[in-house]
Amino acid sequence: MQLGGEVEELYFGAACARGPRSVCFYAPRQPEPLAVDYLALLERARGAAAALGERLSPGEPYLLLAENDLDTVVAFLGGLLCGALPAPLSPPLGLGGLEAWNERVRALAADLSCRVVVGRPEHLALLEGPLGRVPCDAFPLSAPPSPLSAAGLSHVQLTSGSTGRSKGVRIAHRNLAANLFHIGWASDVTDADRVVSWLPLYHDMGLVGVLLFSLYWNLDLVLLSPVDFLARPVRWLEAIHRHRGSLSPAPSFAYPYVAHRLRGRTPSVDLSSWRIAYCGAEPIQREAVQRFVDALAPCGLSPGTILPCYGLAEATLAVTFAPWGRGLRAAAVSRQALGEGTVAPALGPEDGQELVLLGAPLPEIELELRDAEGRPADAGRTGEVWLRGPTVTPGYLGEGPEADAAGWLRTGDLGCWVEEELALIGRCKDLLIVRGRNHAPVTLEWAAEGVEGVRPGSAAAFSCYDAASGTEAPIVACEVAENESDWSRGAIGRQVEEAVLRRTHLRPREVLLLDPGAIPKTTSGKIQRSRVRELYLSGRLGGEQR
Repeated sequence: MQLGGEVEELYFGAACARGPRSVCFYAPRQPEPLAVDYLALLERARGAAAALGERLSPGEPYLLLAENDLDTVVAFLGGLLCGALPAPLSPPLGLGGLEAWNERVRALAADLSCRVVVGRPEHLALLEGPLGRVPCDAFPLSAPPSPLSAAGLSHVQLTSGSTGRSKGVRIAHRNLAANLFHIGWASDVTDADRVVSWLPLYHDMGLVGVLLFSLYWNLDLVLLSPVDFLARPVRWLEAIHRHRGSLSPAPSFAYPYVAHRLRGRTPSVDLSSWRIAYCGAEPIQREAVQRFVDALAPCGLSPGTILPCYGLAEATLAVTFAPWGRGLRAAAVSRQALGEGTVAPALGPEDGQELVLLGAPLPEIELELRDAEGRPADAGRTGEVWLRGPTVTPGYLGEGPEADAAGWLRTGDLGCWVEEELALIGRCKDLLIVRGRNHAPVTLEWAAEGVEGVRPGSAAAFSCYDAASGTEAPIVACEVAENESDWSRGAIGRQVEEAVLRRTHLRPREVLLLDPGAIPKTTSGKIQRSRVRELYLSGRLGGEQR
């Protein structure tokens, strides 16, 4: 096949040179996949580019209701080939919450200046308002090659909105070229590798780290539905077994979620082909991920499979990688010292806080820790993570560059160096400051989630001013099963208080036990702590009145 311009060469050049691999799409609840090779995918993408080019100008963004299916991939790649900027977002997950979903679509369309929404007809039918609608199942099946150069932007990546409103990150083709190459380099990719993923394509780890990574390196790809994973997580393992997957990423919550759903059973799968399980997107709790490793060791999963990493959309995706093959590695540091902004060995078990080591920056990425004034942090001090390099993006759509004049990007993440590797403490905005010391909310949340009866991944810690003590006081909210009796809820609440006190030496002023779904999360599953605090202060958290 004759390729067109630089954009086609960037994403399909390897397939054309070495012979195309394919992507297998598993529709929800369907046992057999639809397989499409990459050059056939390019033909379909050219057809989509021709149709989208009639509705959109080069550089114009459009909202894409993204499913893990062929039509979504074609609609996304079609935007890349015609120069329009797809901004993938979650489709409605059901009729429940439809009003809130429509509000989010309208807000994003206004913020990003989008005139058009592309998606499946059944989703477009649920859309309210005057936005243009383009069904993604009606594009031409082919068109002439795209002559587009790779000098401009590729797409818009929506941030999760865990600390506020979602923003649209402008991603350039040059950012992708650098990050995709270095991810493959750090993973020691070969033609024998095969990618398996359930990650949604509206998430940067799914879009960049799975779809575009597989295209760039011409690797076979197996795409599952995220809805299927949540309903039956063993299907992820079955797909790795069936397709002999070697590379499969997931956010850190997914690993303990699988272990929890297995309930001590060992699935009939062979996972010996699984070489790298990228683990990132949120803080990593070593013991929780280790449960996954231990549960699946009888299935051939190697302890070295887990690869902790750190990244963010504003740096395209990946920033640091732990060495592949090493597995999880954590250091016990002093909780007291960490609260004062320094890094020191733990004085004993009660003072210890585990920090998972996330490796060193990928090539060409500079990483510095800086204090609140933007000055380099002293050795042995915590600091905000600042980045510079070819993967740092041009900034948010509709705003100026996010990086400063020297090219440095403030990430908003608090971290430290441990054994010459990055370790993350938490988001600067989310830190609890109690009696002059910093506390990462995840440490309180992990303690709460260790109590039987608390739903995994459904605890939120925040602080409010306490007039009696004259300082900020911690509050922990967590979801429990609806069928828990008042007596058992009371017992769970006391156990949560004791667990948090034991782990952090902080006694929560309040422990709130809520029904499932009461704690707001982003579409990628991250806790929206600022929103939880807002609902609490207004007396609307899970319907509880204070």
